[in-house]
Amino acid sequence: MPQGLCGPIPASVSDRHLRPGGYIEQVEISPFVQLDPSSLANDPVLHGMRILITEAGRRFGKTFEVEAKMKEWIEEAGFVDVVEKRYKWPIGSSSRDPKLKEIGRWNQLNWEEGLEGWSMALLTRVMGWSYTEVQSWMAQVKTALRDHRHHAFQDVAVVYARKPG
Repeated sequence: MPQGLCGPIPASVSDRHLRPGGYIEQVEISPFVQLDPSSLANDPVLHGMRILITEAGRRFGKTFEVEAKMKEWIEEAGFVDVVEKRYKWPIGSSSRDPKLKEIGRWNQLNWEEGLEGWSMALLTRVMGWSYTEVQSWMAQVKTALRDHRHHAFQDVAVVYARKPG
């Protein structure tokens, strides 16, 4: 079974680093771009990115779905009183809400500045792409994310729990 990039939280970590009754909190952002159902457009580049990332993870035995699985992993590690809160972070400034508009601008910058660091090794070493192919793909992704018709967002999960005892 694939593990997250760091794997699930082993019980030995909580035994060494957390007193009984202490709390753990984990925040994860899904790497999968989603489009709001109200979007006027559906983009094949953004849709294909999820398929590509999932396949790359499968090939090297990891999952990029940590955001979706971490609550389960924290429960399996023996924590109690587990609470999960979920959010939608916009990418870009298409939101009408001023706070979400600001988050979206920062998240857009995060994508613009971070995409190469997240993608290059994965796509060249794992998927066998050339540097030029990755650069071309990244340009397509950035163009798609700049399109305000998409109303793109990422799921964010926050999980906190207490160590029993």
